[in-house]
Amino acid sequence: MTGRNEGPGGARELGGNGAPPGGRGRGGRGDDPDRTPRTPRRQERPMVVRVLPDGPTVHARGRQARTLRALLREGERGVTSGDLSVWGWGFRASDYVHKLRRAGLPILTTRVRLGDARIGVYTLEAPIEVQDEGDEHDRP
Repeated sequence: MTGRNEGPGGARELGGNGAPPGGRGRGGRGDDPDRTPRTPRRQERPMVVRVLPDGPTVHARGRQARTLRALLREGERGVTSGDLSVWGWGFRASDYVHKLRRAGLPILTTRVRLGDARIGVYTLEAPIEVQDEGDEHDRP
C-alpha cells in the first residue's frame, strides 16, 4: 500500500522546499493558483582559469567566481572576508576559498592581528591564466 506522499516503491516524494507536493512546507507556496511559478535559473557560463605553469584548469561559478576575481584583482595585497562582505555578498569567504582550494587553486591564508582580533588574508600562491571571464552578472 502506498501512502499519500509516497511514490512507486514507497519512496517519499518531496517538493523543492522539502514539503510534500502541493503542501505548504517551509515557506511553501501551497496550491495558490494566482502565484506566479518560479523562473528556472539560467545556466551561467563559468569562469575558467589555469594555474601556471602546468597546473589544473579550474571552473568557478557564482560566489566562487566572484572570490576568484577579487583574488586576481587584489594580487599580493590579498583579500579578507571583510573586503568581500563590503561588496554585499562575501559573508562566507572561508567557504568560497575552501571550495576553490578543493578545485586545485593554490590559495595562501596569512593570519594577521587587527586590534584584538586575528583575521585571515587570502592570496594566490601561483600565477593564474584567465581563459574565460564567465558571465557578467558574477562580477563583484
